[in-house]
Amino acid sequence: MTALQRTLGTLGFWLLCAASPAAFAQSGSFISVTVGPTLPAGNAAGYIFYVDNVPYTSTQIFRWQVGDVHVVRIPDVNIQNLLDGNNQPSPSGPVQDVGLGTRYSISGPLAFAYSAPGIEAPPTGAVQKFGPTQTSPGETTLRIQMWSFLRSLTWPVSRFHRLRFVTPSAGCAPSIYGMIPGACGDIPGYTHVFSSGGCNYLATTGDYWCPEGPVELESIPGVGYAFKDWNTNPGLINVGASGVPSSIVFNLASPFSIQVNFGPGKFYKMNTDPAGLDIVVDRSIIRTKVPDAAIQTVCDQYQQIRDSNGVLQNIGQGGESPKTDFCFVWLFGSTRLLGATELQLDATGKQYIFDSWSFGGGQNALFQVSGDNLKYDLITAKFLRAAPVTFLTAPVARLPLIVSNRTWPHDNFWFGQGKEIAFSA
Repeated sequence: MTALQRTLGTLGFWLLCAASPAAFAQSGSFISVTVGPTLPAGNAAGYIFYVDNVPYTSTQIFRWQVGDVHVVRIPDVNIQNLLDGNNQPSPSGPVQDVGLGTRYSISGPLAFAYSAPGIEAPPTGAVQKFGPTQTSPGETTLRIQMWSFLRSLTWPVSRFHRLRFVTPSAGCAPSIYGMIPGACGDIPGYTHVFSSGGCNYLATTGDYWCPEGPVELESIPGVGYAFKDWNTNPGLINVGASGVPSSIVFNLASPFSIQVNFGPGKFYKMNTDPAGLDIVVDRSIIRTKVPDAAIQTVCDQYQQIRDSNGVLQNIGQGGESPKTDFCFVWLFGSTRLLGATELQLDATGKQYIFDSWSFGGGQNALFQVSGDNLKYDLITAKFLRAAPVTFLTAPVARLPLIVSNRTWPHDNFWFGQGKEIAFSA
């Protein structure tokens, strides 16, 4: 070794010591250091990171010598590509799709942990960070010179799963208006996908991504269509629609495939007489005094239909019709179960009791959906002012009576004014 080499070596050593006199003390000693990802819901098996160019798929414990230099490469993905629903291809760079539709992404800052209290940061010059770069856009590289207080380097990751959607095309129900732009188009509907983890998009046919955890899917039929059912893998219970978007909430824990089926829809308007009372559609209570936003959206959609010349169509306007904020599009050919809460109060506190439907049915009537899909039919739930009636029996009170062909164990009733009631003992 020449005198110049000895001088340069000595100068480099003193520069290192001057930068942080105690940082790399105890050179020649070994310490245990934990390196790897953390995941709130279990381990991140399958996530690939590199230590000194060796790939690992789970958190590791290394025994390193103080003063040695080690390189940790931490891959990441472009989270926006997974959340915006644009069906972006997998980003270039290190492999992030670990197979079968699962990906990982860094969800927080890198974290160092130390063995001594009061240490909040690595010593000067101990850690150098590089990237992402153009050649490795999805990767961060750390060059670490070991110091005696380091105990771990971890980073939180989120697990994403692929949601593979198929939305088949569907035919159109009969229409006296013919094919109107915007009604019965190529895409029969969308699925609104959203979660607290950040995914929020409208899906049709293709691959989308969401973080692991609760996810909600809401069907949104196009004009001229109605939701039919789900066909999912893993299997979920089908939720029938009552003319409004149907939704399911489930825990996304693995890659998920779903076929969302729409069919031709028939447009209806509904109201109550008097206005503002509750009805029951497919066993779901609809409170007409507080119009649901989704139902109002259906009304707006069908009020804005234009023909091929751009002329606004007054769908189904055969004359003056009662104003209603309640519109439904039911699956063509389906059967709906319609009813109402028996006894209700109107806005002024008057008692009303359900009587019948305008198409002739009573409580729990089965209604067959048919007719021109862009010409609305109006369905009205009719109510009567209610009057209280009490039946008494003697010598023993409250014996069963047969009222309107049903045996009742009590003696207090509400009936519609003007109705004939048959009763016997």
